[in-house]
Amino acid sequence: MSELPSLLRDLRDERRAHDAELSAVTGDQMELPTSFTFETMMTQRKGEMTGADVRWMFLRRFDHLEEHTIQIEDHLENRFGIIQTQAQRYLAANEVARGDLYAALMGLSDDDLDDEPSDPPGEWSLRTILAHLVNVERSYMQNCLWAVEKFRNGEPFSPMPRGEAPDYPDATLADFVRMLDDARMESNAQLSGLSDQDLRAPTAWMNMNCDVRFRLMRFAMHEREHTAQIRKWRVQTGKPFSEAARLQGMAWQASGRLDAVLVGAPDDVLDRDSGDGEWPVRQIIAHISNAERYFQRVVREALAEAQQPVSA
Repeated sequence: MSELPSLLRDLRDERRAHDAELSAVTGDQMELPTSFTFETMMTQRKGEMTGADVRWMFLRRFDHLEEHTIQIEDHLENRFGIIQTQAQRYLAANEVARGDLYAALMGLSDDDLDDEPSDPPGEWSLRTILAHLVNVERSYMQNCLWAVEKFRNGEPFSPMPRGEAPDYPDATLADFVRMLDDARMESNAQLSGLSDQDLRAPTAWMNMNCDVRFRLMRFAMHEREHTAQIRKWRVQTGKPFSEAARLQGMAWQASGRLDAVLVGAPDDVLDRDSGDGEWPVRQIIAHISNAERYFQRVVREALAEAQQPVSA
């Protein structure tokens, strides 16, 4: 397995562990003062920042990810000359949509998976939505590969045989997240090398003739459909976002953008010297991880100082 996707998955897993703790922060606790010290790698200057409350620390998670995503994007394009191919740009759009999906799941638990809206009846449960997303991700990838193989071999397109779609009745929310991550990593690994010519391969979607380019676009389109469905489901089942969940969701949206800019990047960019004293990509990713642990610690210390534990 490529090292870079694994590093990004480790970063996501660590953020999820932080989220489990931060989700218990209440609206009142958001206003507690912190001992946050602002420092940037641009100036190396440090200084006490007044007015940095717990809410600001939640917001800083997004800002910090955005800052270093832009830095990495600049490394790839302007210093290393790595420009995403057409296929990789479509896959990058999928990562942005995935960040929004993970944002929509903030604050939910295993207890929510099988709730179905009563009004209107017949709406899907969260389990059904997530199982469908996992299955469709895998199906779309397999259909793309099937169509490209036939195209490369000069064979006329014929539909790929359809298999059974499992519903994962015993899966936990963490299981679904892991399956979504694994399916996406496989999609990126299998599809990021498609050429512009491969994207012209004929295929079909919903009994409509199209090409692989359209199929790649459908990954993000489909995920946005069901992200909107999850947000509607939350309203229908009375599971609104807490302030903590909304702010945690912003970090996941920024995370999707980080994953997007690194789609298709080879592992050798991790340690490549930019030539102007900037950190290499591996060090930036490690810094993001260290910073998020720091943000977590600052919040924990603020709540402890106020004798308000982060979780009950």
